[in-house]
Amino acid sequence: REAIALASTARTLEADFTYYTDTCHEILVKLLERSPSVENSGLGETYVSLNGLDHLYENSASLVTSLGNAVPNQFGAQIGIGNNKFTAYLAAHLASPGGAFKTPYDKKLFASIFPIDYLLVDPEIKKRLRLFGMERLADVASISIGTLQSQFGITGKLIWELSNGIDE
Repeated sequence: REAIALASTARTLEADFTYYTDTCHEILVKLLERSPSVENSGLGETYVSLNGLDHLYENSASLVTSLGNAVPNQFGAQIGIGNNKFTAYLAAHLASPGGAFKTPYDKKLFASIFPIDYLLVDPEIKKRLRLFGMERLADVASISIGTLQSQFGITGKLIWELSNGIDE
């Protein structure tokens, strides 16, 4: 309402969730043609296992190109390649639209550069982490797992692992 009041030429558009869902399904089908292991994590986020695919493609660049070709250009797919889902998720955020980013070997060092906003946990937990002065995953990784578990229970173990680049 505020945007419309401030910009008289602005107009609202209704989201077309049927189109989004159908397009996502089409992309998933194309990805399944490239890998037998595809996990849909919701609109706009999909994980594809690359295990064993190196024998089907000439090199990793052709593999990434094939995955990128499964997504229509207008979506600007950002492909992250990592040793696990969380580091791949982080890498995708560094990839340029239509491009790919591969994580370096040191998963913990790589994860450490990101703010805690990238943790896939309840916003209230992120708020509490900030109250303890933790802004980056490196800050969380520097705390003992026991300390985090005493504060956050099982989620404390998860955030410690993710902050250290561990995602089983």
